[in-house]
Amino acid sequence: MKILILGYGRSGKAIDRFLLKNNIIASIYDDNYPPLGRFFNYNRLSNLMTQFDLCIRTPGITKINKAYFLANSLSKKIVSDLEFSLMFVKSKHLIGVTGSNGKTTTCKLINHFLKDKYNTHVLGNNDFPIIEYVERIQEDDIVILEISSFMLEDTSNIDLEVGIITSLCENHLNQTFDYQSYLGYKKRIKFFSKTFISNFKVSKILNIEFSNNNINLDKFRKLVSKTNLGNLELAICCVSKYGVTEKEIIDKLPSFKLDKYRQEIVHTYEGLTFINDSKSTTVESTNKAIEEFDNKPIILILEGVLKSNNTDNLRLDKCEKVYGYGQLSKYLKNIINKETLEEILYDIKINYTNCNILFSPVGASLDLYSSYKERGEHFDKLVKSLWK
Repeated sequence: MKILILGYGRSGKAIDRFLLKNNIIASIYDDNYPPLGRFFNYNRLSNLMTQFDLCIRTPGITKINKAYFLANSLSKKIVSDLEFSLMFVKSKHLIGVTGSNGKTTTCKLINHFLKDKYNTHVLGNNDFPIIEYVERIQEDDIVILEISSFMLEDTSNIDLEVGIITSLCENHLNQTFDYQSYLGYKKRIKFFSKTFISNFKVSKILNIEFSNNNINLDKFRKLVSKTNLGNLELAICCVSKYGVTEKEIIDKLPSFKLDKYRQEIVHTYEGLTFINDSKSTTVESTNKAIEEFDNKPIILILEGVLKSNNTDNLRLDKCEKVYGYGQLSKYLKNIINKETLEEILYDIKINYTNCNILFSPVGASLDLYSSYKERGEHFDKLVKSLWK
């Protein structure tokens, strides 16, 4: 069988290792590698017009990329890395979580509540490619999958025990055809799920009949942030199907910790509180951070590549001052533009006291950084240098 791996990032490399281990030498498409041997770029593939029995598409190649159209036309079948990987997973207890925001936190909450009762694995769109772990997963294990819209695009045949959509907003519109297509790919998870869980807002957007989750959240309000209350509701609804009791959830919640750079208070200094929310790449997530930290005047810092043009809903009116740097500073009005984050923080240092300094960028990090993690690290380093 002739196989083409479309995209050679972390997921593509993991699939390649898996195939080589099973004595299958695949061809690879990635413009970042010399087009020699089994490697192709666009020119080499279009000149040779090599045909394939199967193309495995990784999220690094979007459907609006011309390479996708060419590879698709030259292949008998194209599947997502998600669908390909799940062909080799023994467990039937698959939980799939997708959404514009809240995927990672919801997956972590589900795992936090289940891990003492079951052998669990949190995989997918979180730097843990599914294919790397297939040999470790046993039939009775629970696999919690963080699934992006890109992973759903060429997925047509997977079986989820539970499917969850956390939230929906305009996202990745620089990498997909339009908002309706983006919503359609998200809604696809419902086809694959024996039990489907969402909230009223998601159900309304996707025209899905809403089944009330019947979770009384009052007793949990003091245990999690306002932002994560909705994620907690979805997680509770999910884990209750696996025998986790309300008492167990209340007992376990205090030990739950968010990942770094998600509304993380990283420093305080004489009335200033510094919040690192570098993971925020949508209007919705930044608005939630603004709402979460409105106990003091907010100085908001924005950065990155806008994934949607719908910034009118960004609650800048709730902020004392808004700074921006990077690509988005060219498109947003009524903000103070600076060349660097260093300039912004120095300006704050000499002008403000008793404020929340909220670094919630709203844009993707790839204009100036390799990832949101590198962006978050940069903010932490500068803050701790300027406010020793």
